[in-house]
Amino acid sequence: MKRPGVANDSSHRVKRGRVRSFSGQWGFINSPEFSGDLFVGLRRNPQLSGLAPGDEVDFAVAEVDGKLEATEVQLVRLNERREEVLTARPMAQVTHLVGQRFAGNVRFRDSWGRNPDLEPILAGDPVNFQVAEDGDQCHADSATVPKSTLSDLHGRHLSGWVKSFKGNWGLIQSSHFDGDLFVGLGRNPQLKMPLVPGEGVTFLVNRDERAGKFQATEVQSDTSVDIPPGVARPIAGQPEDGARQEARELPELVGEVCAGVVKSFRDGWGFVNSDAFVGDLFLHEGSNPGLPRLQPGDPVEFVVQLQGKLGTALGKPHATNVKLQSQATSFSRWTGQLCSGTVKKFSGEWGFIVSPQFEGDLFVGTRSNPHISGGLLAGDIVEFEVFREKGKEAFEAVKVRVLSSVLPLPSLRRQASGGTKQISTPANASAKEFSRKRFGQEGQMLTGTIRSFKGDWGFVNSPAFAGDLFIGTKSNRHLAGRFTEGASVRFLIDINSGKAEATQVELI
Repeated sequence: MKRPGVANDSSHRVKRGRVRSFSGQWGFINSPEFSGDLFVGLRRNPQLSGLAPGDEVDFAVAEVDGKLEATEVQLVRLNERREEVLTARPMAQVTHLVGQRFAGNVRFRDSWGRNPDLEPILAGDPVNFQVAEDGDQCHADSATVPKSTLSDLHGRHLSGWVKSFKGNWGLIQSSHFDGDLFVGLGRNPQLKMPLVPGEGVTFLVNRDERAGKFQATEVQSDTSVDIPPGVARPIAGQPEDGARQEARELPELVGEVCAGVVKSFRDGWGFVNSDAFVGDLFLHEGSNPGLPRLQPGDPVEFVVQLQGKLGTALGKPHATNVKLQSQATSFSRWTGQLCSGTVKKFSGEWGFIVSPQFEGDLFVGTRSNPHISGGLLAGDIVEFEVFREKGKEAFEAVKVRVLSSVLPLPSLRRQASGGTKQISTPANASAKEFSRKRFGQEGQMLTGTIRSFKGDWGFVNSPAFAGDLFIGTKSNRHLAGRFTEGASVRFLIDINSGKAEATQVELI
């Protein structure tokens, strides 16, 4: 039977409980007589000089300024480890994470303040949120209840609507998950004509094991699907694909990057078509070293090139640099948009950025960012725009701005980013202490995913941490035998002998 919430109890009857947390002038009390946390402050309890987590107390519950809090608090028994608790290192701050989104769980609910539109949820429910700064405090802002991931929905029949569709492929959205789901005619032979944006559909969430991506199969048009307000409905009689009217002849596109769909492929050759041009473009594995296995309906990105000399029998356009679109569009969808991420590495005048918003490493250089001529450091949290110069295949980060640095001092940053060959250790500081300062993330509590694990150790990735972080059962004996690849975890960064490690790991 669920205990009554503290919000339902404002009587002055004396209760007994324990201090869950206390810092400075206030904290929270738990009690077996109610669920959740009860605020306690020295302002309403001047008889106290302070409390420590674990202290046993008697108290009354009173309504103060429209909120419940503990009053008439009396110490019953001190925490036996009180001195150890009082001298413990404080919780890590999160100012360096401002502007980034994370997943977490609600600890307790009083009022939502900065998130008035958040749907009803309870303590322990998962939420997605963005870290926001207000004065000298950080808040969880723009909180939303997370939807199921496509991995969770694999093999399920769902309903949704067509977001976009051009040529032979498009994207589907649904109230069951966030983001877009790819749909192609090649994997849906039952569709006799292209889908129309705004059209209601039912579909099966399937996984393409070759590309490692999810897509919609068994797609059927369904007029009974509830489509949210704001989604453009299909208009009777409108052209199925207006973009076809602007298609160009292939010779006009030589040297340009295009997106399309594999029309056919067998014995090392085939054809692709695209909304960017009229007709089919020849594709041959001899012009595409390392070409992945292709099947009709696969979305691809490629460069239009001429084979041989123009005017000869071989002077015809063909597709080169062919990539599966699931790999190629990691950056394409973010072109021109503001993103945030972490510097993975930087040496001299260039390096790479990683971000939870896209797959892979994004190039960053001082040539396109002269304002960062002092360089960047691995671990720096940055804000940037994704950019690709017209006619070129490569993407890069521009308008880069450092949000939080592992070494804020300009002199140290110049040394660390390549201004000198070696970083000198500050006077009167041990190598271990300087390593911690340089790393800048010791003591932070982060969330991430186990990338690999074998035997007693492995590695974990996190959007807030550059590269791989070591994780082992030696420092996490409570989870021995429970680590699996792909598991979501919460952990504390600790530095031992100059090396970072995930400790105090919790499965989430």
